Amino acid sequence: MAYTYIDPTRYDTESPITESLMTDIIGNIEHVLSSGWTQITGTGSYTVPSGGYLLEVVCFGGGGGGGGGGQNSGANGGGGGGGASDVVSKFYTTTPASSISYACGSGGAGGAGGPSDPSSGSAGTVGGTTTFGTGGGQVVSLGGNGGGGGDGAGTGGTGATALNIFHGGGGDGGSSGGNGSDGGESIQAYRGAGGTGGTGSTDNGAGGGGGANGFISALSYDFDGGAGGTGTGAGSNGDSSCGGGGSGEAQAGGNGGAGFILLRVVG
Repeated sequence: MAYTYIDPTRYDTESPITESLMTDIIGNIEHVLSSGWTQITGTGSYTVPSGGYLLEVVCFGGGGGGGGGGQNSGANGGGGGGGASDVVSKFYTTTPASSISYACGSGGAGGAGGPSDPSSGSAGTVGGTTTFGTGGGQVVSLGGNGGGGGDGAGTGGTGATALNIFHGGGGDGGSSGGNGSDGGESIQAYRGAGGTGGTGSTDNGAGGGGGANGFISALSYDFDGGAGGTGTGAGSNGDSSCGGGGSGEAQAGGNGGAGFILLRVVG
């Protein structure tokens, strides 16, 4: 929503609280809250601009990788979906022209599929931690958990446990031809959708969906978890900071999305 001029000839102190007035007020609040943000990725140093003494910093860790599917000429289990990262928002005191180090966590790798008949798939790895600054004021966001591998005896892998109630965990992999479960959504004001669980096939359990992320702000930052693979398909990669989907038989799980940082000067 963009900034809206509130015309005094249209509204005055005697005006009732109408839907159109509230829409204009909310639009102006969102415009203020969403202005001035910079997104940074990778690893490096941020140089504070002239006049900057206080930063608002939001760190997203890397999403967890999805689990690999088991392998079996009979029944096998699909891999569980990876989980979304934590999201941490803090104010950071600094001085103009200072150089502040940062590192954005990489997404967790999807687990390998079962290498032989019968064998279990590997679990996805944990997403990397994202950090901004040093010392007591450092902003730190943990990466999401990896999804469990499906086994070679028909049981689906367990979806990644959510780091907290605000960010989605992974869906469980399907067992013996069953469908994978959907990944959890974020319950933030802006929230992505959990990855859709895959559809199983004869004896082949499908992968669970990856967990989603979001940010409680006027910024519409919402990200989706990776979809789970079909009974014979690979899981999809997660969006930024989200979990990768689990996979079907003998396939690798999807990778978690990389972490990133949002920041702006507020004082």
